[in-house]
Amino acid sequence: MSSAVEYVSPLSRMVRFLKANPTLPLAILLLVLVGLLEVLRPGIVNDRWISNTVRFATPLAMLAACQTLTMLTGGIDLSVGVVATITGYVLATQAPLVGVPMATLIALVPALIVGLVNGLGVAICRVHPLIMTLGTGLIASVRFTFESCLAVSDGLYHVVLIGGRVARIFR
Repeated sequence: MSSAVEYVSPLSRMVRFLKANPTLPLAILLLVLVGLLEVLRPGIVNDRWISNTVRFATPLAMLAACQTLTMLTGGIDLSVGVVATITGYVLATQAPLVGVPMATLIALVPALIVGLVNGLGVAICRVHPLIMTLGTGLIASVRFTFESCLAVSDGLYHVVLIGGRVARIFR
């Protein structure tokens, strides 16, 4: 009895290998893009560049990890970007006034409110997560846009912006 040996082409072996290792193509793409950046602007890839890239990518990686957990449980959260922006804005504007620890607590309030509304809408009212988080994200961004205050860093002037227009300047 002879068993026929099945011929497997190199292309199908490579496809099978890449399916078994899905992060490998992403790592190769990253290395190609970094190499292209170095070719286009020689000397730009150095220790400081790597440090800054990691520093700026860390918050995005944290948001991506939370979004991944949300998607693994069968949902999706489209309000993540808006909530992160509002939280960062509140923290940045309140930190010089009340200190970083208190500003952090104040900045978490809008995030907790949006999260609570999303959770109640999805869990209690049975609204689809896509619709619920899109709606709360839009409502939060509109409210943030129309009622944001910009404090000049020296604290002498405060500009109240309503709808992108200066409504009042006061000392």
